[in-house]
Amino acid sequence: MRETDGCKLFGAYQALEGIQGSFLVIHSVPGCHFGTLAWHVQHNPLGIHQASTALGDQEIIFGGRDAVKKTLELLKENSGIQTVFLITGCVAELIQDDIAALCREYSDWFQIIPVNAAGFTGDLEDGYEEALLSLLPLMKRQERAAKQRPRVNVLGFGVDDPYAEGDLQQLEKLLGEQVKINLAFPFLEVEDLERAADADLNLVFGRGRRLAEAMQNKFGIPWEEIAYPYGLEGMKELWNILERQLGCNYRKECEEAERKLENRLLPLYPFLESFYHKNFAVYTDRARANGIKRFLEEELGMRCAYDKRQGEKLDPEEIKAYYLE
Repeated sequence: MRETDGCKLFGAYQALEGIQGSFLVIHSVPGCHFGTLAWHVQHNPLGIHQASTALGDQEIIFGGRDAVKKTLELLKENSGIQTVFLITGCVAELIQDDIAALCREYSDWFQIIPVNAAGFTGDLEDGYEEALLSLLPLMKRQERAAKQRPRVNVLGFGVDDPYAEGDLQQLEKLLGEQVKINLAFPFLEVEDLERAADADLNLVFGRGRRLAEAMQNKFGIPWEEIAYPYGLEGMKELWNILERQLGCNYRKECEEAERKLENRLLPLYPFLESFYHKNFAVYTDRARANGIKRFLEEELGMRCAYDKRQGEKLDPEEIKAYYLE
């Protein structure tokens, strides 16, 4: 794992931990459990629904099958648990535990979804993509009443994102009365997953492309990858997608946004001139980076001197050269 890539297990955790009504079993060493648990407590100290098989020397030598069975036996005592995500880390994959057989053995008790999240098989983004894709078997196409407004699924958010709640609220405002958010991954109930296939469009904010492609193949749901809708141009891109894919009409919303922006910017024009041709650097996840870069370049007239996406290798000499410009 390179220093900027992040661990695949944490990517899977980002995609699954927010799904309420499920239970996560981290089949790995105690450190993986501690790390994800610390991440969870940092953004939400309540609602912890995870456990670890806590692999040690004995399991590394003789296999971790008994550790998984012990954990699942304890979960059987809780009649409220119906769906378990079994996330395997590096050690579990190295010792080659037969996870599929264990899942079949306990299938009468739980709906168990195995997710391979060994760090040597991919990075954080791979973990997120594969974990979301593992949800596809839980989805079913349902009957819909006529004359309902179009629905979209929102993919790409991580459960640890401190801005996700506010971003989703603003996204709902931009959709207005014409389009409804069907599901926003991973902020949903496990029972909601069945109606994910009831959407008319998947909006992919940088991540979730593999699930979106699979849903298009299985259910015929189109998908669009989109940057965060920062600024006027970002809003226009979102509205254009909804008009093209769903037949909506956001002309009034666009005209009103342009009018409000013009009125608010006129008094600030002398101040805004100070931004022209100023350098900026961007380094964050793909959807946010693309959105903020477009906003700063096209709407504030700034110049992007350093442009990287989360997961791309950072070059110290390149960063140093940027600051010396």
